[in-house]
Amino acid sequence: MISLSEAPSAPSAPSAPSATADTTKARILIIDDDYGPRESLRILLKYDYDVIVTGSVDEGVEALRANAVDTIILDNRMPGRSGLEGIVDLRAIDEYVSIIMLTGYGTLETACQAFRNQATDFMTKPPDTDAMLEAVAKNVALARAKRARANLSKELAELNLGLSAELSETRPLAKLGQRSDEIIHDMGNPLTILTCCVELLQSKVDEMRPEEGTQWMEALGYIQMIKKSIQHCCGLADAWRQLRDDISEDRETVGARSFLDGAIESVQPMSSMSDVALETDFSAVTDETGIDIDSTQMRRVVHNLIINAMQACARGTGKVAMSGVAGDDGLTLTVTDNGTGIPADRLPMIFVPYYTTKDDGTGLGLAISKRIVEEHGGTISAESEVGRGSIFTVKLPVKVASAAA
Repeated sequence: MISLSEAPSAPSAPSAPSATADTTKARILIIDDDYGPRESLRILLKYDYDVIVTGSVDEGVEALRANAVDTIILDNRMPGRSGLEGIVDLRAIDEYVSIIMLTGYGTLETACQAFRNQATDFMTKPPDTDAMLEAVAKNVALARAKRARANLSKELAELNLGLSAELSETRPLAKLGQRSDEIIHDMGNPLTILTCCVELLQSKVDEMRPEEGTQWMEALGYIQMIKKSIQHCCGLADAWRQLRDDISEDRETVGARSFLDGAIESVQPMSSMSDVALETDFSAVTDETGIDIDSTQMRRVVHNLIINAMQACARGTGKVAMSGVAGDDGLTLTVTDNGTGIPADRLPMIFVPYYTTKDDGTGLGLAISKRIVEEHGGTISAESEVGRGSIFTVKLPVKVASAAA
């Protein structure tokens, strides 16, 4: 037994290790029905720890419910429930607290049973003063280390959950996710053109007679448009393959007029099918003006702007006009329509991915166009008035020199 005379008369006992992350004063719970040993332990530990003393397992369990404790010193042989029986309840309340089992009858079986019941240390009564101080310090550090690891694991789990939630929320705007949606959107334009061409071709073939060479040539023209649209789909697929493999986009200097004529040709059939007039004026653009572009990507811009404009117009009275002006300061392309127009409060949002003013729109066409134009060093802007239509303007840098035909 530790006697009062053996307890230190000044706070010179070693304190809990400072390496623990928790710098608050550790708390010790003593559960012992014997007043003398219990008081001796309290006096021994009070200089370095907050000490709570109880005289039975049940009192100790209630004290642990009410207080956060780092280490419990638990006597085994007590009236009522024994320390071995009490460990189970104590551990159920706090899985990280250290429990030092004390017994005056130290046997191997008692020690084994204590550890089976999840005690962390075992000492016989009366313990040596220095040994007890060392054991308490060690077990306080052990309990705090367990809690620190548990807290870290919990924080990491919460962080992982938060990152997963954030990733889930931002996934539509992530590059891969957005580009994957873009390819679906872009494939829709040439496939829409294909559908129109096939329907027109079918109607011409139905009306055609062997002697009517003009209609036959017109049908051949639609077939050529189908072939070009299919080639455009293949070009888009190749562009997405390059993006997937992180291959830089191939650009070449092309004649501005040739590019515009080729880009506008494939959307002409949609004008007939939608009953919206499509007019072009490229008289101020020649192949002397060279534009350094990825033709497949820039064709997406032209198609998106024209198809969007047509979809905004009424059948029969709708009109879309595209014009170009080339100069030393760049190539300016303008797409004008007399469609429904865009409300002023929505106009600033039209280039934001997934924002749409259409009931069945994806909100990607204009966002795609803006990205491509800016990647080419250009700008895109819009003006609109509800009931009067919209004007989209694209400006691209040029090379005022003869471009390869």
